[in-house]
Amino acid sequence: MTTDTVPKVHVVRGRLDDRPITVLGIAKGAGMISPDMATLLAFVATDAAIASSALQAMVREETERSFNRITVDGDTSTNDTLFVLANGRAGNRPVDTPEFTCGR
Repeated sequence: MTTDTVPKVHVVRGRLDDRPITVLGIAKGAGMISPDMATLLAFVATDAAIASSALQAMVREETERSFNRITVDGDTSTNDTLFVLANGRAGNRPVDTPEFTCGR
């Protein structure tokens, strides 16, 4: 946990094409007293099948609405990282557009 005060983990389960899917997110942020630097590492993984172009579009849009608005103690970061992985093991028809909903 280092400087974090609470774990940043979230799991969402839903259905696509009537198949169960899971999305897991984990993040780690650290601000340093000197030289006013910060780092955010985030990992998102899903077993849903998502075409790489659709996944990239979703990540780009949602990153602007979320990660690019985060500040860690007002510090500057030189190496924030967001990894998003989709392995397709859920067996759903691959999502090929960034506009879709997942029933819960």
